[in-house]
Amino acid sequence: MQSNLFSMSTTELGKYSKVFLRDKLKTLGLDLMDNNLDDANICAKVKDKYYKFKVKSIRKPSTGYIKIKKKDIDTTDESLFIATILFYNNGISKIFLIPAVDLTKDNDLFRSRDYPKGKSTPEWGLNVTEKNMDTLNQYEISEMLKKLV
Repeated sequence: MQSNLFSMSTTELGKYSKVFLRDKLKTLGLDLMDNNLDDANICAKVKDKYYKFKVKSIRKPSTGYIKIKKKDIDTTDESLFIATILFYNNGISKIFLIPAVDLTKDNDLFRSRDYPKGKSTPEWGLNVTEKNMDTLNQYEISEMLKKLV
């Protein structure tokens, strides 16, 4: 399937990414449940807490920016994570769990874009470049799950 990722449409990649993350979280022993309450894609229970994951993905090295409409994300919700998946053409995938509250941090990885009225919808952005990989690597899935369990 990995080789087909680069021929998928953006919508197909999004659907695949949700299944990919769901399978990974199950493999890691998380208790998953359906989430019909809000815009988060996956909901998991860890100990006695519930976490929500909004899944975003890109193909590397061809793309490097992920946008998230501000109206779709509550940056004060400490249970919400942006599950960011990077698919590489060599078959390797990397998963990062970024707390939504961190989107407001001032660094080169995170972007806040408020456009003039009518030009475009305000967005949060992840500027996924080689320069920013050290910052992004702090959110690697295994490291973040250690903090949750």
